[in-house]
Amino acid sequence: MQTLSRDARGFVDGIVGYLRHVEKDSPAVGKVKTFLHRVTAAAKQEKQATVDSSVPLTQREKEQIRQLLGRILGHTVQLSVRVKSELLAGIRIQVGDWIVDTSLAHQLDVLAQSLLE
Repeated sequence: MQTLSRDARGFVDGIVGYLRHVEKDSPAVGKVKTFLHRVTAAAKQEKQATVDSSVPLTQREKEQIRQLLGRILGHTVQLSVRVKSELLAGIRIQVGDWIVDTSLAHQLDVLAQSLLE
């Protein structure tokens, strides 16, 4: 699993900042939307999801995550669940290139990056 490097995060933040100031019918907005739809479509093809948690998940919690991902992606997925105490709290879910990170470690990283800017 990879997270964005500082340079990549800066690039993404720059694009998002730029898009906030351009008109909604700009060709740039359409291109970014198309790209994001492709990434989302690729994630929807995946059958495997990796779930990292700061603490062991119960069987019920694993099943709830599996069902939620199934509804989002439109098909059943298999979970690979790992305990990663370095997350401090929360979970991180990856399906293909699609990542949802609600961990405290990630939130602290985002805060640190915003303070350094």
